[in-house]
Amino acid sequence: MANSVYAKAFTHAQNNVNDEFYTRLGSIEDFFDGFVLKNSPKIFYGKSIILPCDSQESKFVKYFTDNYDKLLWKKLIAVTYSGRSCGSRLFGTAQSGKIHEYVDGKLTNTYDLDGSGDFRSSEIQRYISDSDFVITNPPYSLFGNFVDICISANVYFFVVGTHGKVSNNNIFTHFKDGQIFGYTFEGDFDTPNG
Repeated sequence: MANSVYAKAFTHAQNNVNDEFYTRLGSIEDFFDGFVLKNSPKIFYGKSIILPCDSQESKFVKYFTDNYDKLLWKKLIAVTYSGRSCGSRLFGTAQSGKIHEYVDGKLTNTYDLDGSGDFRSSEIQRYISDSDFVITNPPYSLFGNFVDICISANVYFFVVGTHGKVSNNNIFTHFKDGQIFGYTFEGDFDTPNG
């Protein structure tokens, strides 16, 4: 039942360019604790992580900061996008995007970006290239673009999407070429309107 509700919502989003889907904390915990860390408990030790589509209020930020003692990452960067299409409760409304930098599990610096914080910008792509891991729930309508950027940057990435996205020709080609090794997620999402 829930899967059909989400499938309808994602189909509607794709047809109407609605990118306002936020990953719930429980889904993030299930994926990282139940799969990633279970198989590779030290995967994030001493690594830098960027969350290029996640403001300070993101559940990804909450997960990684709340679990710092277990994950022991070196640096975490969250990017707040200020663009008009994502000016929602999680993405902020400032004129320029923002970088939120965390070290040792604590917020250490927040500063304005030159641009909006769009992951497609060269400014954010430099941050992506300098990171060990890229983790986020990218805008649904730009999912393929986001995967292309991660592959071009030659970084490890975990992206949240739906099973339907794997049938996208772009994503399937990356699987076929051996550039994506795993893709599974059927989590729960929040939307601004509930």
